[in-house]
Amino acid sequence: MMEKIYGKITETLSGTQEQFKKTMEEEKGALSLEWVAIGLLVIVFVSAIISVLQNDGQVGAKIIEVITGFLDNLSG
Repeated sequence: MMEKIYGKITETLSGTQEQFKKTMEEEKGALSLEWVAIGLLVIVFVSAIISVLQNDGQVGAKIIEVITGFLDNLSG
């Protein structure tokens, strides 16, 4: 009797552990996709700011120089 109960408990726990491992692997993938999406949003916002500021006068040109210098340092 006790062996059957112990067997059921260990079987349930091992199934739960496998589910937990699978869920954690899926979470890692989802987290990676979130970081990629955030990076893409940053690129879109920076490019939008640059395109808006290019239509300005000298102030826009100076800001564009600063931003492009910053981006060059990041990539570089």
